[in-house]
Amino acid sequence: MSRRGWSCRSGYGWWPWTAPAAMALALTIGQSAAAAQPAASGQGERAPVTFDIAAQPLTSALHAFAETTGLQVSYPAELAAGVSSPGVAGRYEPEAALRALLAGTGLTYRFTDAHTVTLVEGQSGSMMTPAPATPREGLAVPEPPRGGAGSPRFKAIKVPEIVVRESKEVGYKTDEEVSSPTRLPGPVRDLPQSVEVITRKLMDDQKAVRIQDVIRNVSGTFISSTGGGRQEFINIRGITSFADLNIFKNGFRDDSGFANRVFRETANLQRIEVLKGPASFLYGRAAPGGIMNLITKKPLEEPYYSADLIFGSYNLYRPSIDVSGPLNASKSLLYRFNGLYESGGSFRDGVKHDRVFAAPSFSWTLGSRTRLLFDMEYLYDDRVIDRGLPAIGRGVAPVPISTFLGDPNRRTEFHQGKAFLVLLHELSNNWTWRTGFRTAIASEAYDSIEQTGNATATGNIGLVRFEQPTTAQSHYLQNEVVGVFSTGWLGHRLLAGVEIGRERLDQTIVRTGFGTTNVFNPTRVFTPTTAAANIFDGYGVANFIAPYLVDQVALLDNLKLFLGGRFDIFKQEDVQGGVSTASVSENFFSPMLGVNYQPVKPVSLYANFSRSFAPQLGAITQDNQVIRPATGTQYEAGVKTELFDGRLFTNLAVFQITQRNLATFDPTDPTFRFSLPTGERRSQGVELDVAGRVMPGLDVIATYAYIDAENRSDDSVLGIASGNTLANAPLHSGSLWGTYTIQSGPLRNFGAGVGFYAAAKRLGDLQNTYEMPGYVRLDAALYYRKLEVFKRTNLTAALNFRNLLDHEYFEGSRENRREVYPGVPFTVLGSIRLEFY
Repeated sequence: MSRRGWSCRSGYGWWPWTAPAAMALALTIGQSAAAAQPAASGQGERAPVTFDIAAQPLTSALHAFAETTGLQVSYPAELAAGVSSPGVAGRYEPEAALRALLAGTGLTYRFTDAHTVTLVEGQSGSMMTPAPATPREGLAVPEPPRGGAGSPRFKAIKVPEIVVRESKEVGYKTDEEVSSPTRLPGPVRDLPQSVEVITRKLMDDQKAVRIQDVIRNVSGTFISSTGGGRQEFINIRGITSFADLNIFKNGFRDDSGFANRVFRETANLQRIEVLKGPASFLYGRAAPGGIMNLITKKPLEEPYYSADLIFGSYNLYRPSIDVSGPLNASKSLLYRFNGLYESGGSFRDGVKHDRVFAAPSFSWTLGSRTRLLFDMEYLYDDRVIDRGLPAIGRGVAPVPISTFLGDPNRRTEFHQGKAFLVLLHELSNNWTWRTGFRTAIASEAYDSIEQTGNATATGNIGLVRFEQPTTAQSHYLQNEVVGVFSTGWLGHRLLAGVEIGRERLDQTIVRTGFGTTNVFNPTRVFTPTTAAANIFDGYGVANFIAPYLVDQVALLDNLKLFLGGRFDIFKQEDVQGGVSTASVSENFFSPMLGVNYQPVKPVSLYANFSRSFAPQLGAITQDNQVIRPATGTQYEAGVKTELFDGRLFTNLAVFQITQRNLATFDPTDPTFRFSLPTGERRSQGVELDVAGRVMPGLDVIATYAYIDAENRSDDSVLGIASGNTLANAPLHSGSLWGTYTIQSGPLRNFGAGVGFYAAAKRLGDLQNTYEMPGYVRLDAALYYRKLEVFKRTNLTAALNFRNLLDHEYFEGSRENRREVYPGVPFTVLGSIRLEFY
């Protein structure tokens, strides 16, 4: 059979049920690989069995296998000594499960009789994925006939089964197919772009309660500012942007300005896919540096219950639960619920927060060709707004990083609700239809006394109170069809769709002057010095419709062409006092062209060209002119490899990005209401990412980025000169994190982790008037993981140490406010988790 092209599966990594679905489909692929394994001595097929065997020493894994199946497994003790098994979870025939347990061990098996298996030395199909059990009736996957002489054969498009407990991970490398780059799932090595994946295991190992805690494990990517200590400003490839241009969830925009004005929650995330470079050809408005697609946890077919507690420095207390399973005997209706409460202080004087999060999810199998998934999220967040430390002269104010200049008694309360509804239906063996709808509504009662303007050399800085009651909402509808077909000798996987959206932000801004304070001796008595002034009372609304198309063309077995494009029709209006103050309509076409060539299977060479656009909602000049969209263009090339039998993934990329017309705050406007466009910016550099499992028990992830990011035009009003370095863009940055779990002996199940994050000095603003010093932050962790500590109960306990050497550093700045956000000092987090199944 020709291997040209791809199998077209419906397990879109960004569809809400994809985490388990992609695994199930990966298991289907494993069936063909399994056929190449040693025959089972004609013992015949055995009935599928549900397995839940975690990665562990091979001897204990085989013991669990024998208890589950009733088979006897014999082997010399020295054959399994010091050997680890990757484990297996799901419903499989026993032989398929055994092949999975032996993957990468160098061992294989033979049946000596109908009930006895003997292990012997030999290749077992390193890293092979087992074949799944026979799917439920109506979900068989026949292959369509060839489209013509010599044309490729494709597997049919099918609604994915949801049968696994966890995503397929090899340490910090995922074997799941990702779909963020093209919305057509495929292995990372086959995609013509830089794509990095943050796995759930890495989030757990590093105790990531915020995205910023873990995203620095991606080269050239970090949270450069925390937007008043409440939301993410993300820097990718030297370019900083608001989170509404960077962050998506299950393929839908996860707004910051319109319906997400606070830190995202990590409790229900399965993984984070980071796509580098412009993504407007699929996602519409986007920053040219790249996007993050947050993939949430999905309902499980087998019962699972988890209770987790994280506690630590600054009175952090964070209990959470994760429960899932079927709601009926046929398992056609599944559920999952993630929930938590969080309370904590801060190393910043008087800064505190409370948070509640709940995320129920349901999956319903309506028939052999139809699936429905419904996701919901509710987030309550109550915190003190924190504008960090001001810059003085050429550096950050020389005061303790605990210094807080605002009023800790004023807090901002935030409520947010989201709902996702996705229907997936097979039109035929080769074509599938998907309809997805997402709605989000949020309200914010912003109340803060905070510093404003620039600090003087003596440390004096203005204080102002902002009261900003805000209601935000956004609604998106996506309709898509995806299929496989042939044109002559070319194979195609085609995605065609249209997205419709409406967004609205209602806001009132009341400003009251509170005199001044001194950075070196902050006031704790706040007295108004001016009357409250209503500086804005109105709303902004945006509507868009956008058709898009992606075609993956197989030119040869190892050469694939990627073509994509999206045409956005966008209209924006700002209304103040019942009068339209600004209105603009924009049409923009965003193309993408990529190519991927594999000279040998473990090596991929790729290149791409893409463009981005970003209408700048609410960006208005003082004469009420809406600033035109910012645009970006990227050229990228790279090489990807899979080493150690696919356990270790590397990506080396070179790129150049040009960005134009980005809005920034008008320095002559003390209200921060108005903006001005900047000229041209350019970022170019080299990035390296490495992630995976080097040997049993040893997981590593490492990054390095060299990024030269500078302004390319002069602007006398903004005080920006050509050649200025972009804010928050270190020339060199990198990270390394590794964990090792002892595999045998009296200390078996104990583990440790250690790593660092490093960044060279960074300029704090576009004018390059001050800088933040470079830093190296050392982290560490200790683990104890015990399977079956009680019957059907696993235990994980850990101590995580952040900034182990208590080094003072600054995470980033607001490039137009001379605000700098200090990094956390030495911090200890303890955690304990019990899993029941």
